[in-house]
Amino acid sequence: MKKVIMIPARVGSKRVKNKVFREIAGKPLIQYAIDVAKQVKGIDEIYINSPDEIFKPIAEKNNIKFFKRPFKEKEKEMGDDFVYEFCKFTDADYIIMVNSVAPCITREDVEGAVAAAVNTDADTLHSVERDQIEVFYMGEPLNFDKLDKSRESQTLNPIERLTFGIVIWKRDIFIRNYKLGAGAWYGYPYGHAVRYQLHFPSTVDIDTEDDLALAEAIIRSKPENI
Repeated sequence: MKKVIMIPARVGSKRVKNKVFREIAGKPLIQYAIDVAKQVKGIDEIYINSPDEIFKPIAEKNNIKFFKRPFKEKEKEMGDDFVYEFCKFTDADYIIMVNSVAPCITREDVEGAVAAAVNTDADTLHSVERDQIEVFYMGEPLNFDKLDKSRESQTLNPIERLTFGIVIWKRDIFIRNYKLGAGAWYGYPYGHAVRYQLHFPSTVDIDTEDDLALAEAIIRSKPENI
């Protein structure tokens, strides 16, 4: 069973300029994903997946591999596209995406997700953050009755928010769904999709300058950095 880690990266970013190169606690954001990937046990290969050649020397410096995918306009390229291009290239059984903009993901997170995917024979696994709190969707209550009395939060059905810090696919199922024009990224319509719970701060994803500041504070607060 061949397992390959793929770290997607590209230069462009609208909300945080040059995001993957921004430093957090003295280290470029993408380096966190690389360092974690190299710690994960049982992985056969590690790739940076990008249309931008600038990442090739970064991969070489870290003794990992580089996959140059065909360039597409950001507005035209969806997650399904860059995963599919990699699926065509690799012969891996499992593709494990470690997000280049989730600096608080740990080795234990990735190894736990891989074990969960293998043990449940999942064709797709998404990391999620669970919360038990009242939620509205399009103005309507999603997991509570607005005419009822308030309830203790622990009695509510939990919501699950996709974090995209870790996503795992079986290569053959992803290709099958993609060719159907279906929800390959989400693991539909064919295959067994599961969710894997991550806990804060592993769920921190860098989308804004505030996210960068939060990640910086978290990482600098770790005992080894104090």
